[in-house]
Amino acid sequence: MPIFTESRETLHYLAEKLRSWGYSVTVLHGGQDLDQRIAAEREFREATQVMLSTEAGGEGINLQFCSLMVNYDIPWNPNRLEQRMGRTHRYGQQKDVHIYNLVAVDTREGEVLYRLLEKLKEVRQALGVTGSLMSSAKSSKSGLSKTLSSTRLPIGEA
Repeated sequence: MPIFTESRETLHYLAEKLRSWGYSVTVLHGGQDLDQRIAAEREFREATQVMLSTEAGGEGINLQFCSLMVNYDIPWNPNRLEQRMGRTHRYGQQKDVHIYNLVAVDTREGEVLYRLLEKLKEVRQALGVTGSLMSSAKSSKSGLSKTLSSTRLPIGEA
């Protein structure tokens, strides 16, 4: 399961916590060179349960073998959020992809996620994409709280 976070400090904190709970963890961050990133992707695919990644993992790696992803914190740019989701939800994906966004609803971050999802909805509508991840999101902020933790992407729509 890939878990994305914005900062390296949070990444190291989560790695320590998860390892203390007995999970095997691979880390991927922007301080690694290309060979280290490729090795981290391979290690995660073949040997570990969790991959923790900063934005460095949001581009250029293939996590198509995963069907579950967690955004520990949310980027404020809808394109970066879409990049993260695109790592697991790719053409040829054989499973439904489940993406969990860990956000408290009545906070600044909850407001940002609400606006991000609305922006993604507008982009998808402008492009004529139907049945997107936004199909499960309610149009009101109060209804959004139930859907944020279980946003689901149908096959072929990311």
